[in-house]
Amino acid sequence: MMDADRLTMTSGGRRPTVTSLNEVDPVGGLLGPDFDLVRSDRDVAAEVAASLVLRYFMPVPDSLLDAVGLDRLLGRRWADALRPLPGAVFADRAAVARDHGGARSGAICALADGLSIFDSRSTASGDGEGPGAGWIAYVGEGALGDQQLVGGNALLAQHQAAGRPLRYWRTTPEGGQVFDRWVVVAQRRVRWGRGSDGAWRRELVWILATVSSPMRESWPAVVRDAVDHGVECEDEAAGCRPEDLESVGSAEVGAARESYRRLQRAAERSVQLRGRDRRQVSVHRLVRGQAARAAAILRSGGRCESPACAGHPEERTSKGEPILQVDHVKDLALGGEDLPANMIALCPNCHALKTLGVHREQLRRVLEQTALTRHQEAVRDQTGSAAPAQRRG
Repeated sequence: MMDADRLTMTSGGRRPTVTSLNEVDPVGGLLGPDFDLVRSDRDVAAEVAASLVLRYFMPVPDSLLDAVGLDRLLGRRWADALRPLPGAVFADRAAVARDHGGARSGAICALADGLSIFDSRSTASGDGEGPGAGWIAYVGEGALGDQQLVGGNALLAQHQAAGRPLRYWRTTPEGGQVFDRWVVVAQRRVRWGRGSDGAWRRELVWILATVSSPMRESWPAVVRDAVDHGVECEDEAAGCRPEDLESVGSAEVGAARESYRRLQRAAERSVQLRGRDRRQVSVHRLVRGQAARAAAILRSGGRCESPACAGHPEERTSKGEPILQVDHVKDLALGGEDLPANMIALCPNCHALKTLGVHREQLRRVLEQTALTRHQEAVRDQTGSAAPAQRRG
């Protein structure tokens, strides 16, 4: 660029100031060579136009492209002109920034045309992903202390409010970066977690839905519904304590019972907040309520709750934790709720029998009664009376 030396740069040398651009007087808002390139190369013009649409006009208003004369250039598949494309691999973050702008560090940052999440783990699952569902639970930015809505977390909140898509990157085993998929924020939660120092803290969990492209009309109806009707933020940490989440086998009976009651009340608050909106079922199925899951594990005492367990009901991991999987006795999609009375802690073998076994319906009926009975025993007060189970719909 002939006049590049005359530009005053800001943002770490990545952007010229408006004043210096005006002094250079570029043609059509661009320096001369750049303007000539956009005017002469249709593919470059489409990429530039699509990037501007993504950055400034999402969600895209009806008839926008036609109104500004871009319909013939971009058509209905304007997102196909965006670069990079999903699957693109780069040697490192510096290579991404060099080709597409944005910061060279930070888990959540903007490329030149939109927001990106960089997951340092060498898998695409983030914090947790439902099998085949394309939903990711992503822990927010901030390694120490309670996470706040600042920096990258604030950017994610803005994208959630606007229903805007973003790029999800993952680290390859070789240390490179691959643009894995487009995602959109469906929900935000606050839960108890541990920081990099091992201390308990309140952390943000972003529920991300995989979409095939940034074009809203290409998103599945369940994703659009979740984005449009999701709760702004669910605080799962309210009403329970961190020690309630780790008291399996370590608390006296009375203390464990109090922990269970706190977790039960916290789970009830979460259910009331979510309401009965079926449009959020997919989100809730992916990320079980923290309090409800912890209550089921606590109630189990670290042992498979199936009365017919024939496997290894008390087997532990190398870290000494129970090998248990918490499942809903009655599925959420069938009217079950994310409450301890509807949840059961099972060893992997019994979980497989409940899900895939030829006698799974018979087993489900047994587990339904087992979960209800054990829940009533767990909330029974010292006088011997049990609190009524929350069984709705």
